[in-house]
Parts: sequence; C-alpha cells; structure tokens
Amino acid sequence: INAEYMGELRMAESEGAAEGNNVSETLLASPPVVASAEDVHTELTRVSELLADVTSDWNGRVLALNRIPSILEACSPSLRQPFCEAFARLLPNLSIQLTDLRSSLIKTACVVVSTIATQLGDDFGPFLEHIFPSLLKLTYVTKKVMSDSGCVCIHQLCQTCPMPYVMMCLSAASTDGHAKARQCAMSSLTSLLQSSHLTSDSFMPHVTQTLDMLTRGLTDASADVRKSVTATFRAFESRFPEPAAEYKNTAPTNIKKLLETPKRKGERTSVRQPPSKRARALSDLNAATTTTTTTATSSTPTALSTTPTTSFVVCATSAASEYGGGEV
Repeated sequence: INAEYMGELRMAESEGAAEGNNVSETLLASPPVVASAEDVHTELTRVSELLADVTSDWNGRVLALNRIPSILEACSPSLRQPFCEAFARLLPNLSIQLTDLRSSLIKTACVVVSTIATQLGDDFGPFLEHIFPSLLKLTYVTKKVMSDSGCVCIHQLCQTCPMPYVMMCLSAASTDGHAKARQCAMSSLTSLLQSSHLTSDSFMPHVTQTLDMLTRGLTDASADVRKSVTATFRAFESRFPEPAAEYKNTAPTNIKKLLETPKRKGERTSVRQPPSKRARALSDLNAATTTTTTTATSSTPTALSTTPTTSFVVCATSAASEYGGGEV
C-alpha cells in the first residue's frame, strides 16, 4: 500500500511541478482513518517516507509532522501498541527533521514531539533516549528561536516521561562538550524539581545521581553553567532538605562558597567602610563643641561669655571650609 502511495506521490509531483501544485498537502489534507493495526502502519509509513530527508518540500513535511498527533488521537486504546511499534520505526526520520535549517519546521517538530510524549505518557519513555540527542544539539545552534525550541521541548519531556529515562538522559547531557547543552540539562532538572507533579518516592532513587550532577556542574568551567547549577541546588534543597544539608556539610570548601546564600538586594555588608569627608568634618565639629562646653563649665563667668563663641565659630568655619564651603 505504501509503495503504491509513494509512486502516486512521485508521479503527481512530476506532472504538477510546472503548476506549482503542493501534492503532499493534497494527499495529507483528509483526516486519518485508523480502524485497524494495518491502518496505523499505513498512515505512519506514509508520514515516515515524507520525512526521510530535508530536501523535499518543507510545507509537505510540516503537514506530515502535524499528522502524527492526529493519527494517535484517531487510535482507539487497543491500537496504542501498534501505534508505538510504527512510531519507533518513524523515529529516525523524525530525528532527521530536527537537523533542518528552517526554524519554522524545527518549531513544529519540537511541538509534535512534546504533544506525542504528553499523549503517550509513560509509553514514550523508551523513545526518549533516541530523540534526546537530536534535541540536545538544537540547544547550541546559533539561531536563538531554534535553540529555545529545543530546550523548551527538553523541559517538557522531563516533566512527562518516566523518571529513570529522564535522569539517564539529563546525566549524559550534563557531561556534553557544549556549555549550552549542559546548562539546558541543569535548568531542566531545576524545572523538574520545582514541578508539582514530582513525587518524593519517584525521585529518591535518583538523589545520588543528582548530587553527582551537581558536583560536576559546580566545578564546571562555564560561569553560566555554574549559575544554573546553583539554582538547581536551591530547588533540590527546598524539596529534599536533609540530603541537601548533608551534601553541603561534606562538600569541599570551593563548593561550599558557591552554595552560600547570596545577600538580598539592599542588605548592608558586614565590611566596615571608611568614613566620608562629610562625616569626618561633622565628627570634628562635635568633638570641638564638647571640648568647648567642658572648658566653659570649669571657667569663670567672663570666659563663658567669650571663649565658647570664638572657639565654636572657628571650628565650624573650618569644618564648612573642609567640606566645600557654605553658610554656617
């Protein structure tokens, strides 16, 4: 059936190329009808053929990508297993599309992967390790819209897939040769730790693995990665205070310094600052006033009426002159 379909597609493309007809769009326009496992296989094989390279019409490839979630939605619960089997065969071609240079196609591919993962839930776990490397490569491409799409998709997959698959992929990503990839891995772990869906029972078996990732990240050569890892530790500490406290107590001095709680904005520093010029002038003025008052108290009434006034005026004038002049 698929050979017949592809032969029809190539013939129609050859005949209609002069008119600019988008044959892929025409053949994919009708909604998928899947009543059996054979229908599922036929539909996904059609899509896989259209996604076999990055040189064919990109509009047709976008339509083919968007057809995958539609096929899954059309499947009854009894057809989920045939869908997973056919999707596993399609996955390499889906990964090929993540190498395209067109940002709109990359965004579509990332959205489709996230949608399929959400629809399949735990059943998507075995596919994660196959699609993850392609997504990770997107995080360090020069086009920001593409790198952001890849990182957002990774974040969403970490929220959806079973924990063993997620931690295996994040641990591998934390040793990637590109700083952007390592940074994305740690920010994904931070989002996971902050998620309301995360349960302690599911994550506790991976605490040791998490601490190993933190240690690598806190000694990373990239300042951006270290900053991301610090945020990851805060999220880990908030969720699992006891292992976090034990980690801080036994960590080397350089790591402890990185994990110190930063001062809040506006908080006074404990370092004593030298007095300003104005403060020194006012201090001299107060000291002179105190001395004059003491002298006046122990002097005769005649000294009281002359000495304090003269001394005070001289001192105040000197202080004002030192500070920059002005009326006393």
